[in-house]
Amino acid sequence: MLQAAYRGVKAGNPDATVIGLGGSGPSDPWLFECLKLGGGRHCDAISFHGYGATIWSTVGGPERLIAVVRRIRQALRAAGTPDVQIWDTECGPSVMANFRKFRLLGGEATPLDAARMFPKSVAAARAAGLARVLYYSGHEKTHAGDGGAGMFLADLNHTVRAGVVPLAVATSLLEGRCYVRRVPHAKAPNLVDLQFTGRGGTVRMLWAAEGSLAAPLPADTRQIVSMWGRPIKPTGRQIRVDQNPVYVLLP
Repeated sequence: MLQAAYRGVKAGNPDATVIGLGGSGPSDPWLFECLKLGGGRHCDAISFHGYGATIWSTVGGPERLIAVVRRIRQALRAAGTPDVQIWDTECGPSVMANFRKFRLLGGEATPLDAARMFPKSVAAARAAGLARVLYYSGHEKTHAGDGGAGMFLADLNHTVRAGVVPLAVATSLLEGRCYVRRVPHAKAPNLVDLQFTGRGGTVRMLWAAEGSLAAPLPADTRQIVSMWGRPIKPTGRQIRVDQNPVYVLLP
């Protein structure tokens, strides 16, 4: 079916982008059976729905999403289609049973929860090598009473919501920069410290997986920016971080 659809679409418009296999979870056997049979040859990118991998699980760092994408990439490589892009075409709030730690009533996040989550998810997507991420409900509300309240980026009257700003800040700082590593901190295991390099400089993105802690600053720190894009003045060679990400800009 995928092969026939791909040929038909390309016959009608050779420049069309065909995204195949969307709708499955990142661990569904069906997805990997399709890849094994050569599904990657009949689309321009493959997709999965990253509930539980691309959003709330990223508060502890990008490792889970990295592992998910690595497994899909290994399956593509084994099938002889190693260069196919991988997209997450749907992720967002999910049922509380999947995220009991966060107590998301009805699967919805508060505006501040979503504002904190967006930049962490963007960082994880870049670290994992995803080509695209589509946030379910990450758009303007169109009906009063729409669900996923924390995820919407604009309200019915086009008022920009809180989540837009940290999403824009993360995108502006990480676009064009490649993920290098998670910097280890033996004395602060709850500190998430991600290094991205490119565009003539380095960005370290820091937050605390839980609580609040003091993070050391590199000696060549040029600037510190909050998740809202505001400058932060440190005290000495440390900075206090909590669940709100901060960015340390380096040469």
